[in-house]
Amino acid sequence: DRIGDACDPDDDNDTVEDPVDNCPLIPNGPNERGNDGFDNDQDGQIDEAGEEAQFNYDGDEKGDICDIDSDNDGEPDFVEEGNPDSGRLDNCRFVYNPQQTDTDNDGIGDACDPDSDNDGVLDCGNDRICDPDDDGYDNDFDGVVDEGGECPVNAPCSVRADLFDNNGDGYIDNAAEEDTPPQRYPGPDADGSEDNCRIVVNADQADTENDGIGDACDD
Repeated sequence: DRIGDACDPDDDNDTVEDPVDNCPLIPNGPNERGNDGFDNDQDGQIDEAGEEAQFNYDGDEKGDICDIDSDNDGEPDFVEEGNPDSGRLDNCRFVYNPQQTDTDNDGIGDACDPDSDNDGVLDCGNDRICDPDDDGYDNDFDGVVDEGGECPVNAPCSVRADLFDNNGDGYIDNAAEEDTPPQRYPGPDADGSEDNCRIVVNADQADTENDGIGDACDD
């Protein structure tokens, strides 16, 4: 634009002025399209305008577009900072998953894959609400993942790590959700639709012992 960065109020021309832009040199304004080929706000559209507008999952000083590791799990988002075309490294860019486990090898880590074993049965069922004792998250933020009784039935539980947009701002599990009133866990598999073997293909969901663990993964 022929205006030097030193005197340009908006260096990346994304309509968000530099003093308040969390990525002043990489466009991430309300009219910019997403750039990683994923539906990060889970609205059914991929990389639509505004999908990552000033999005800052971990609540630090850098927006996700220019943050090397958006979820602080130690796995960089991309090979080159802010460049999805360079290759995606973190298989769950906005979900903490340092182990990067990907049971079905589809490029989406189990931590953010609604069907980890690709058997057509959703891991957390139709309501997508998993048992907090077995969902891979530290839902009560006490430093322990999946401990017994992590979120008792109908007791308040964290809303930042449940893969839902609890505060309705268009973003899933972002830092702002910490200000949202805690939700209450309705109980294990309330509608009976959870995958009883999340990492073993078992579309028939056979459970001879009727213990909630599918035959395919029941010792």
